[in-house]
Amino acid sequence: MSSNEANRKKVTRDHIQKALAADLGNNATVISWNFDDSVQVKGDGNCSYISSINVSYSVDDEGYETNYVVKINPSDADGEMGELVGLLFKTESLFYTELVPLLNQQLTVSGAQALR
Repeated sequence: MSSNEANRKKVTRDHIQKALAADLGNNATVISWNFDDSVQVKGDGNCSYISSINVSYSVDDEGYETNYVVKINPSDADGEMGELVGLLFKTESLFYTELVPLLNQQLTVSGAQALR
């Protein structure tokens, strides 16, 4: 099994559904999804696997399509490198889960569009 295949197996339908719900609301339901490696992402392979995912979904029985970028911790680094990669992912996760919501509050108050 290639490292890309192993990394892809870490992404589940539940992950995609949670991202879709966070982006478009709880009425959005995943129909299908697939990886699209034709999209070249700067930084892929440095400390992570990065790919685009095409998602077909429905809202109120209407079909739509969107795409997301997924960044996966390969978790195969040992020692100090593994610790560094883990720290980088934790820091990035905190940015998206704690700082972006605060930034969005300020953007909304000032009349600007929230980050997605």
